[in-house]
Formats: sequence, C-alpha cells, structure tokens
Amino acid sequence: MRRIYRVTWIRAFRHVSLRKFMNTSGDPNVSDVKFSFTERMSSNSSSPSSMATPEIEESGVVPFLSSLSSDLDTLQKRWMRCFRVCITSTPRVVIEAKSMDSDVWTQVVTMKTTQLPRGLIKTVEDVLSLPTEAENRRVTVIDLRDRPEDIAVAQQILAKRFPGLRLQIDHSKGTDLQGTVTHTVSVSLRDHGFVDGSPSKEEKSVKETFFGEAIGASFASTARRALREAFEAAGIPPPPRHFERDQGESEMEIYLETIRNATNETIEIMTSLVGDDHVQVIVQSSNGRRLGLLKGRRDDALSIVLACVERAAECTNRIATEEARKRIADHPVVLALPPKGLRPKEILHRLLFHTFGLTNERIRVLTSQGDGGTFVTTVDAELHWSVTVNTERPVFSTLSRAVGVSKKAAEELACVKAIQRCFPRVFEDQLSFHADVREIINSTKATDKDSICPHISKGLLAQLRWAAQCHKKEVLIEAVQLLPNSENESLGIRTTRALWATQLFLVDQQGTRDFICLALDPKKSASEQKAIAAAIWKIFREECSEGVTYAIDRGLIDKEGNATSCEGISTSEPLPKNDYELAAESDPFIQKLQIVPSQSISVPHRQSLLSVFRRGVQLYIDLLNERSGGGGVYGTSIGQLIEFTDRNLMDGSFKAQILVQFSGDGVDITKETLGEAFHPSSAIIALFSAFKGLFEEEGIIAKAAREDKQVESIYRDTCQRAEEIPPLPLEISTSNPLETVAQCIMLKYGLGVELRISGGGNVVQVQFFGQSPAHLGSDHLVTSSQFFLGHGRGNSLLKAVVSCCKNVFYAHVCSKSEALGGARLSALNSGTVQVLFQGKSILASRVEDVMKEILENKAVSSAASIHVKVSIHSVAEGTMYQAHLCVVDGARVVELERTSLVADLLLSLRQLTENIIREMGGPTVDIDAIQRQCTGPLRYGTLQQLLEVFYGFPLLVETSLKDHRWHCRLSVHLFEEFYYALAYSVNLKKKEAVENAAKKALEHCFGAASRVAGSQETSTAKKSTPTVEKIGCAEEDFGFVYKKPDNRCTPWN
Repeated sequence: MRRIYRVTWIRAFRHVSLRKFMNTSGDPNVSDVKFSFTERMSSNSSSPSSMATPEIEESGVVPFLSSLSSDLDTLQKRWMRCFRVCITSTPRVVIEAKSMDSDVWTQVVTMKTTQLPRGLIKTVEDVLSLPTEAENRRVTVIDLRDRPEDIAVAQQILAKRFPGLRLQIDHSKGTDLQGTVTHTVSVSLRDHGFVDGSPSKEEKSVKETFFGEAIGASFASTARRALREAFEAAGIPPPPRHFERDQGESEMEIYLETIRNATNETIEIMTSLVGDDHVQVIVQSSNGRRLGLLKGRRDDALSIVLACVERAAECTNRIATEEARKRIADHPVVLALPPKGLRPKEILHRLLFHTFGLTNERIRVLTSQGDGGTFVTTVDAELHWSVTVNTERPVFSTLSRAVGVSKKAAEELACVKAIQRCFPRVFEDQLSFHADVREIINSTKATDKDSICPHISKGLLAQLRWAAQCHKKEVLIEAVQLLPNSENESLGIRTTRALWATQLFLVDQQGTRDFICLALDPKKSASEQKAIAAAIWKIFREECSEGVTYAIDRGLIDKEGNATSCEGISTSEPLPKNDYELAAESDPFIQKLQIVPSQSISVPHRQSLLSVFRRGVQLYIDLLNERSGGGGVYGTSIGQLIEFTDRNLMDGSFKAQILVQFSGDGVDITKETLGEAFHPSSAIIALFSAFKGLFEEEGIIAKAAREDKQVESIYRDTCQRAEEIPPLPLEISTSNPLETVAQCIMLKYGLGVELRISGGGNVVQVQFFGQSPAHLGSDHLVTSSQFFLGHGRGNSLLKAVVSCCKNVFYAHVCSKSEALGGARLSALNSGTVQVLFQGKSILASRVEDVMKEILENKAVSSAASIHVKVSIHSVAEGTMYQAHLCVVDGARVVELERTSLVADLLLSLRQLTENIIREMGGPTVDIDAIQRQCTGPLRYGTLQQLLEVFYGFPLLVETSLKDHRWHCRLSVHLFEEFYYALAYSVNLKKKEAVENAAKKALEHCFGAASRVAGSQETSTAKKSTPTVEKIGCAEEDFGFVYKKPDNRCTPWN
C-alpha cells in the first residue's frame, strides 16, 4: 500500500533551505514533506529573489515551485476549482481537485514527476477539456451517405501492391422497363503498358481473377459492390470503408478512459447470465479489484453495461466523469442521411459503436426461413468488451425480432426496430421522418409480431395454415372423387360427370372438427383451391386480405365468398349411408352370402407369416439332424417338428408348444420343447406367438444365430422372407370388411375363413373359423385342423357379419402390441441405462472438465473412468428418469452428481449438465442462442443439430409404408442395444411424416425451438391419424427406453 505525502506551501516555507529535499539526480525528495499550492501568496510578501537564501537560489527549487504555483493558479481561474499536487513515494504524482463550495478532494489524473511543471496544464486539460473540433466530427457526426472516395482508396491499395497493374472501371447508364435509371459497373485490372520488365507471377494471377460486376440505381454503391466482388474473387482483403477509417471514440470508451486514467490499470467488463432472463455486469481492474456491479433484465443489457461503467467511472473520478457527461451531452449524435437508399443495418452498427463501443463482429443479424416460406430475423448483441478474457459461450442480448415475407424486408424492419428501441431519441429526432424509414415501418412485407401471413406466391394453403395456426387450429382437407351419373346422398348432390368434392375442416387442440366449406370441380387441385379460398374468405379475410383478392381475381370464389360452381351438379336430398349399407354394396363376399349353416370365404392362397416361421424352424431342425451324421441328436434318432395346442379347462386359456420329437430304431420317443406361448382366448394367436418367439431376442433360434453362422443364415433368410410379405392394414375397410379380414387371415396365418351362421329371429350369430389348407396335412402333426377366430351378433345377417369382421380384425390383425415395421418394442420401466456421449457436445465437454479436475487433484488413479447413467423408475405418475454422474476406479464407484426424478430422459441429462456447470463455476448455457443457431428450413435438421450440440446423440429415423401410409419413428441411440424413442407420426407422404415426428420431438424435448423452422403439419392427414399413430407403441408415442438388438433384422407381424 502506497503512502501519500502532501507538501503544504505556506509563506514561511520560502525561508527554509530545500537542498536537503534534493536527491542526487536533482529531483526533489519529498518523502516527509507536505505542501499545497492552492493558497495564493499575499501581495505584501517579499519576492522569492529577495527572500530566498543563496542556497535555495543555487539549487533551482524556487523557480520550480513558483512555476508550479503559477500553473495551479491558471487552472483554478479557468475551471473554477481548487487544484493540488500530491507527491508520492513513487515516481508519479496525483493531481486532485475540489469545487469552491466543497471540502472533498477528488483525483483527476496521475502523471510522471518528470513532466512537472511544464506538462501540468496540458495533462489536466486533456482530461477535463472538450474534444477538438476534428474529434467532434469523428465521434458525433455519422456520415451515412455514399462517398466516391471508396474507388480512390481501392486504386491506391492496388497501385501500391501491384505497380504493374491499374484499375479499369467500365461504367454504363441506362433505363429499365419501369423507367428507373440504372448503372452498370464492371471492374478489372489492366497492364500499364509502360512498366519495365515482365509482370510478376502474383500480378498475372490477380489479373486473371480480379473481376466484379454490379447493377444498381446509384453509381457509388454499385461501384462499391463491384469492387467488393472483385476483391473477394481475387482473394484480396477489401479496402476499408470510410466509416471504418473515420471511427472515433465511443461513449463507453470515454468512461473507460476516465477509469484508466484514474487507476492506471487495464479495465475489464465481465457479463454473465443470472437465470434465463437476467444479466449481471461487473467492471473490474486487471488485478481483480471490483469497481462496479449491476444486475438487470437481459433485454436491457446494453443500457445496464453502460450505466455500470458510468457508475464505476463516477466512483473512481467524479469530476472527470462529470466532464465526460458534459462532453457527451454537448455533442449529440448527428446523422448525415442520404435522401434515398437508406441502410438500416449500417446505421445500427454505427450507433451501437458510437454509444456502446460494439464492433461489427459483436453484432449478429441472424435470418432463418420459417413456416410458409417466411423469414425470421433476430438482432443480437454480444456482451463482450474485454480484450484478454474470452468466454467459451458468450452472452447475447436480443435487441429486436421481425418476420417478413422476404429476407430483406425482415432484416430492414428488425434493424429499424433495434434502433428505435436502443436509441429512441435519435430515432424520433432524425430517422422517423425519413421516407425510407416510414416505408419500412408501414410496409406489409414485414412485422415485429410473432408471425406474418406468407406471401401469396407461397400459395393460398400456406396462408390458410398460418391463419389457422394463429388460432391454434389445424387444417384438414378431405377430397373424394364422385363418379359420373351417380347420387351422393351424404353430400346431397347428383353428378352427371366425374367431379372432385373437397371438404375443408378446422381441427382444434381437442380434436374437434369444424366443417367450413365444400367445393366441387372436375380437377382435384381446382376443387381444393376453391375450398381453401372459401375458407379464407369466411374465417380469415382480415388476416389474409391479399389471398382473398387473389382468389376473387382468379375466379375461385365470388364476391360473397362462395366457391364458384361448375357444370354437372344437381341437388338431391341427403340420406346418409351407414357402414352396413356400404359393405352390402361394395364387398363381393357379402353380396354372395347365403343363409346356410356353413360357407367358405375363398381367397387366393398366399405365403403367410406363419408358414415363413414354420419353414425357418424346420430348416433349423434339419440342420441339427445333419450335424449328427444322418441321425438325430440322440443317436440314430431323427428330429421331427411337432405343433401342439391345448386348452386349459379351468380358465379357458390356450397353450401352444413347438416341439422336436426324436424317434428311431432302438430309441425311445422323446420330445424337446423349442418354444411355447399362451393366449387367454385364441389358439392360433398362441401358436403364431410361439413360432414368432423363436426368432425374437430371447428365442432359441435368435440366440443360436449369435454364435452359429449356419443358424444365423437361417435366421436372416427367415427375416428377409417375412419382410417381403405385404404389411397388414391398420384399419378395416368399411366398404369391403369381409374381403379384408379373409385376406388378412390368409396373409398372417395361411388359413382359409369358414363362416358359420346360427340363431334367428331378432338375433343372428356369426362365427369365423380358420381352416388349414390341404397342403398342411403332411408331416406336421397339428392337434387341431381348424381355429376359432371370432364371433359377432346383430339383428340381421349383414350386421352380424360386419360386427364379426370388426371383432376378428381388431383381435388378429390390428394388434396394439406390434411396433413400427412389426418389430415388438418392450418399454423398460425399471433398471439403469448407460449413456454414451459422443463428439464435442455440451454434455461431453462438461463431463471431460470434471474428469480433468479429478485427475489434477489426484483423487483417483489414471486408469479411472467417468460414466453417465440414467436410472428408470416406475412410480404412480408413470415412468421417471434420474441421471447420475459416476467415477469408476477399479472396484470403487463414486457418485459425483444426481438429478431429481423427471418425466423425460433428455431433460434429466440437461439438468445434469446444468448441475455440473453450477458446481464447476462455468458459463451458463444460453439455450435460446443455441436454438437460433441450429434453426434451419427443416425441423428434422434442426432436431438433429440440437441433439448433437447438447448431447452428441445420433438421430435414428425409422420409416415404413403400410396401407399407403408412411410411419416414422425418431429415436436416439443411448448405448449398445438401448434406444430412446422421441416421437412417432403417420402421414400419406414420407417427408411429412418425418417432419411431423420431428415437430413433436422438438416440442417435447426443446420446447420453443419448434416455433421456428420447418414445414407445418400436412393438411391431408386423416382425422384418425392420432389414433393410428398409437398403434404399435408399447407405452407412449414418445419418451420411453426400449431394447433392440444391434445389426439384427426383426420379423414382421
């Protein structure tokens, strides 16, 4: 800690010898003396020459002190303050000042003792005085007009670097079709022609690549763009713009300079997030001394930083800070604006630099393409001023956000709104009246709201989807072709020609459908466009006024909003048809039904899934027989496949067994069980499950395939044959239910359907039985040649048959225990799963930091490893997840961190990451900034990038085509055979199914990230889609861990 000595100047001091205060170099040694020069000498005092002793005059101290006193008097008269010099034990002095009516002294500046007394006035006035006129122009006048000197600067740079070449500018002027005067400028390099010697290799290379061309309304801006293009093509750094060359001091820098002059230290500004919505600003010196601290809302971060720096400056040097405030207030910003062609982004950059000292590298204008072809622009400012401190994840403050139908409109409005928010005085006084600014603000091409109606060039459907989404609804379009000369009672019309009927519905979040309109046209696309236009006029005419005008001009709707009619339509009274009438009209087997006790439903025989599994088991048994040298596994016995079904008389359940019977000369008949299965009501389901179970993960054949190449060949051949069989439908057809069920039973079991009728009067009962084809009566011993499939009742034969078809379909075909592509998914409700983090994700980086710290502290051996595990708990609320961070050192396992129970696995990993950051004291993860960086045009790409950035998980996409619909499941690979299901979706189009599944995953795992990027839900999806999607998931559509063997094909259902 330094000691300060103040030398007090009084009249008697002039008679004291000062030689003892001089050191060997001639400088005064004032280590124990105090003197002040603020008091003026009385007029009756003797002159220094008459009063001084010869010793003083000889040393030269009196002229030094007299000059110093005179300079202090000059400063006092000019600034109306008292000044004093404080001499310390260091080779520097401190200049302090106080006002006339105050007793508090404040430090103004420090300076070297060797600069006294000549440099006193200049040093003090440099701190307190106003800047010069030239400095004022650079700091306060911001010239945004085009300057022709950009061409001259480029010529100078090129002439200096390439003396053998000269800049060639070709300029032409013309008028386009709209009467606008345009300039065409092209730039290139040419030889001088008089330079001695051949050109260098560099000059030859740059001459070939240096070329740029641009067209615009202004010669200066057009030439500048052409030059920029040419410099980029040649790989030469472009010349600096005039505002880059003319940059002056910012307001932030003025306050920082005040602090530096007072402390003689480097000043750093540290910013950090406090939660998600607040920021903390610390101003500190290079040695760690805190000079100021402020907290506030993240949206006001720039103002908070400036206020914190200003407060720190005031606490350090109040007088210099007052002068700095006066200097800033007396020289407000003056914008020199061009009459047209305003550049809002450049204005924003210049104002942010002038006020906050932010360079262009710290200002980020991000634009991404959102729903319906619109563009979303966000203006962010990086809160970073320190030269020495570099944060791994910097803090950003969002200044404004805008959406527009074009990228240019969105960026211009976002920049204007940022100026209006950050610099309201400048905007109101100098920008609000400008024609270009008024045009940008009043334009319908961009808005600062959450979304904007897509441009009409994106289509009427995009506008309708946007408007419906604003009201939290979805668009559902159903189109059906009407046959010529037919009566459509449900629609209430008769047609004399083939027409397309399109019905449009709006579906709310509860799934309720609201019918909007009906449109008819010979062309499907035209009928859909009419329905969309009528819906826009009826519900969203204010939001989509441009679309209404477009539809009326093209004859899609009339002026009253009704869809235009077409030829070939006549009205009729609507008489709705039920499912039974549709089945009676369309199903070929129902039309041929006879009232007899038993009749067969004959469909073409096809290879079934059951026969494929049976073949695979037989090949496995044949392999066992071959390996025993012609005999079986028991000596000379030969194995034979046996299928056995039995019913429990106690509860009526069925048991199916797959056996191998060994028999031969001199060998007792023995049986070995390969697999078995149970079912509470169906023998054929139990038998099918028993065969299929042999090829599932825990089945005998599946286990043997992992170790035996020949068995693996049988396993893979069986799987491939099963996949080649057409998939079973997910819904029963209402028009031909009996035909659908018969075909499905043949496809799955290889059985023909026998229909048996009983009862009479008011109740008719129908039973379906599966009959084994004739070719099964061979070596396979089956205890039952027929299987009961299901039954149905009704007050008529038609209703009883339709009821029986539905019961059989939902019992045998549409099984909810089957997964995508038929592979059974078993959700894990308990246990622990290890997480394999990969790449340079946030989770992996934080875990590596923990391991490095542990190794540095030598808490574990160098052979120790660190793991992330997730435990699965089944509680009353459902399945919950808990993440753990553990270190394994030999036989010792230490748990370092544990999260609370949450309902999502990814959320538990995110909590683990945040806990590690909190314990390690690292920077807070800015989730919003990462989401904006990862946002792309497709939701699938956005989800993939977010998973890689946060967790390092690869995204697994599984798709399957069933019944003309694409099924998609998104999962992430956790470790080995464990996966985590994110989302499931069904759609008529494969791309839409993937995008819809990605949308669900974004909403479930990352929340707000799904508001931007990606296409919307398709409007052609059926209302029954949510129900269809749940078919095949063992637990939920998303959020469950399942186990799947790696590199294994799984048989279909």
